[in-house]
Amino acid sequence: MEKINYIELISNCLNGDKVSVETLIKSIQRNIYNLSVRYLWNPMDAEDATQEILLKILTNLSKFRGESSFTTWVYRVA
Repeated sequence: MEKINYIELISNCLNGDKVSVETLIKSIQRNIYNLSVRYLWNPMDAEDATQEILLKILTNLSKFRGESSFTTWVYRVA
């Protein structure tokens, strides 16, 4: 499995690259859903929460400072 360069991917997302946005979402969506299911215990609620969290991540992507790994930041936002 290829390791994702999140810094480059985020930079491309912030510059409006739609393919990068899609790649970013696909790379974190499963982990966010799994986290949501653990907290909510309901798959339908977890799907809704996942969508809200992804939206929050995308709208706040410019606030990622790179002081931690991107996945750690994602979990903190979630």
